[in-house]
Amino acid sequence: MSNATRLALRVSGIYLLAGALWILLSDKSVSLFVTDVDQYARVQTYKGWFFVLVTSLLLFFSILKWASVFFRDVAERERIEETLRESEDRYRDLVENSHDLICTHTLDGKLLSVNEAAVRITGFSRETLLQMSMESLLAPDARHLFGAYLKRIRSTGRARGIMRIHTARGETRLWKYDNTLRTKGVAVPVVRGMAQDITEQRRADETLRENERLLRESQSMARLGSYTLDIRTGIWKSSEVLDDIFGIDGKYIRSVEGWASLVHPDWQERMKWYFESEVLGKTGRFDKEYKIIRHNDGEERWVHGVGEVEYDSQRRPVKMVGTILDITERKTLEKQLFQAQKLESIGTLAGGIAHDFNNVLGIILGYATILRRSHTLDDKALKSIDAIDSAVQRGADLVRQILMFARKGEVLFRPVDVNKIVRELLKMIEETFPKRIRIVTDLATTLPEIEADRTQVHQTLLNLCVNARDAMPAGGTLTIRTTRVSIAELRKRVPDAAGSEFICISVGDTGTGMDEATQRKIFEPFFTTKALGKGTGLGLAVVYGIIKSHQGYVVVLSALDQGSTFDMFFPVQPIPASSAPTRGEPTSMQNGTETILLVEDEEMLSELLKAGLVARGFNVLTAADGEEAVKSYRKAHREIALVISDLELPKLDGIGVIRELKKINPEVKVLIASGFIDQEEMSDLKNAGVRGFVEKPYVFPEILAKLREAIDGNHSD
Repeated sequence: MSNATRLALRVSGIYLLAGALWILLSDKSVSLFVTDVDQYARVQTYKGWFFVLVTSLLLFFSILKWASVFFRDVAERERIEETLRESEDRYRDLVENSHDLICTHTLDGKLLSVNEAAVRITGFSRETLLQMSMESLLAPDARHLFGAYLKRIRSTGRARGIMRIHTARGETRLWKYDNTLRTKGVAVPVVRGMAQDITEQRRADETLRENERLLRESQSMARLGSYTLDIRTGIWKSSEVLDDIFGIDGKYIRSVEGWASLVHPDWQERMKWYFESEVLGKTGRFDKEYKIIRHNDGEERWVHGVGEVEYDSQRRPVKMVGTILDITERKTLEKQLFQAQKLESIGTLAGGIAHDFNNVLGIILGYATILRRSHTLDDKALKSIDAIDSAVQRGADLVRQILMFARKGEVLFRPVDVNKIVRELLKMIEETFPKRIRIVTDLATTLPEIEADRTQVHQTLLNLCVNARDAMPAGGTLTIRTTRVSIAELRKRVPDAAGSEFICISVGDTGTGMDEATQRKIFEPFFTTKALGKGTGLGLAVVYGIIKSHQGYVVVLSALDQGSTFDMFFPVQPIPASSAPTRGEPTSMQNGTETILLVEDEEMLSELLKAGLVARGFNVLTAADGEEAVKSYRKAHREIALVISDLELPKLDGIGVIRELKKINPEVKVLIASGFIDQEEMSDLKNAGVRGFVEKPYVFPEILAKLREAIDGNHSD
C-alpha cells in the first residue's frame, strides 16, 4: 500500500468519526436545552456551520501533517534512488577501470559480463567475449580441467587457483582467480569471477629465481660468501657458500665470538683489534685478508673479508653487510709465483756461473790435451790425464744439470746406456746418502740404448732417489732396477700406451708411502709434502715433464707406511747407424789452411784453441769482445772462411755480432760456442744464418769436425 492511499484512508476515517460524534452529541445537547422550534432551527444552522468549520480545520491540519510526511518520503525515495544510481556508476567505473579481470558467467561457463581489463588482456572484443565460454578462453592443454572447476563451484560455492588462458594474440597468460557462486537475489545462479594477471609477476619471479641461482652458483664458483651482522646483538646470518667456506652447519652459533673462534689462533688478537678499533671505531669499513680454520675439518684457509657498517640517525653502528672470499688458491699461486721468481733468479745466476765454469773446464781440458800429445809421458801420467778428462766430463755434466734446472739447457737426444747412468749415480749417492739407507740394484744385463738426453735421465733418477731418501728418515732400503718391457706388458698398467718396446727404470723405497689423495697431486708443480723450507715441490714435476718429453710414461705404486715405487718407461727407438759419437770420443782429425776468426773473451781459452787450430794448419785471428770481432771481420772478411764466436761476450753479444757481420757479408759462416743455448735463442740464431753450434767446454776433435762441416757447407740444422 502506497503512502498516498494510507493518507487518504486516515483522513476519511477521521472525518467520518468526527462527523458521527458531532451529530450524535450535538443533537442530544440541543434537544435538552432548546425547545423553541425557530430557535431550534437557528441552532441547527449554527451547528451545521460550526461542524463545517471544525471539520475543515481538522481536514486542513490532517492533510498538512500527512502531506508533509508524504512529500518527505518522496524526497527520501528520490534521494535513495539517486544515491543508488551514483553507487552503481561508481561500481561500474570501478569494475571497468580495475586492473583485475572481473566477469560473470553461468554455471555452464557462458560469459555474461566482462570488464575492460578482460577485453584488454585477452585481446578479444567485448562482443566476442560475451559470445564465448570460459572453457574456450583456457589454453588448449588446460581445458580438460574446466569440468572439475565447475563441479567445485557448484559444490562449495567458491573456487580459487591459477588458470592458463589463451589470448587472441596467441600468447598464454596466467590468471590467479577467486570466483564465487551467487544464488540469492538473482533469478538464475551466476558465478562472479575476479582474477589477476600474474604472467609478468611469474616471469619476474622466475627471472629473480634464475638470477638468485646464478648468483649462488657464481658465488659458489668464486668461493664468495655473504653475511649480515646485527651489531647490537652480535648475531650474524650467512649464505650457504660462506657456511661452506667456514665449514659450519645450521646448528653453529653465529655470534661475534663464534666468528672469532673460526679465526686462526695466530690472527685472533689482531682481528679482534681490527674489528673493534678500526672498523667500528674509525672507518666503518671492513677490508682485510686473514687466516681461518674450518670448523668441520680443521683445514687452514685464507679469506678476504669486505663489509660496510650501517648507522642509525645518531651515528651508532647497527648493522654490517659484507662478503667473504676464499682466496686460498690465490695465496697458493702467489706463493708459487714468488717461488718461480726465486727460481728464475737462481736460473739467471746459474747461467752466468755455468758460462764461467765452462771456460775453466775448457782451459783444464785444453791443457790436458796438450799434455797428452807429449811423447815423454809414462802410463801413470797418462792415467792422470785420463782422470782429468773424466773430471772435466763430470763437471760438464754438472753444468748441464744446473742449466736444465734453470731451464736454459739445450735438450740433446743421443744414444744413452741407462745402466751406465745408474752406475754413475750410484757412486754419488753411496757417498752422500746416510749410511742407514741400504742401496740395492738389479740391472738387466742386455739392455738396448735409448734415444734420450743423458743429463735429463740422470736428473730424473737423482730426483727420485732424493725423494726416496727423504721418505726414509729412520732408514730403509732404496732399490733401483732396470728391465726391458714389451708394449703388451706396459698396457696392463697404461692402457693407452703407444710404442713397441720400453726400458723401465724403477726406483723404490720402504718409506712412509702416500695415500691416494697425495698421489693425485704429486706431479703438480710446487706441490710438496715436505716441511717448509725442505722442498720446492718441483722435483716430481720435473720428472714428469722429462719423461713426457721423451714420449715415455711414469707409474706410481704406493700406500701409507708401505713405501713407494716409481716406474719410468722410456721408449726404445732404432738408433741410426750414423748417429753422432758420444761427446769426447776420438774422431778423425782434419787439417786445414783457411783463416778463422775466433771470438772468445776468456784469454787462456782463446790461446789454447788458437794453438790447437794453428797446429792443424789454420790461420787464426782472435777477438776478445763483440766490437773487436766486428772490426776485425770488416778488415779481413774476404780472407776469413769462418767465424767461431762465443755467445756471451762483452760490449756486443754473439747475436749482435752476427747481425753486424751479416751487414758486411750476408754469406758469412758462423759457428756459435756456448755452454747453454735456450730454444728461443737457438731459433733466433738459426734464422740469423748460424752454421752450427759448439758445446762448451770445448772438445778439440768436435770443434775440428764442426769447423770442417761449416766451411765445406755440409752443416745441418
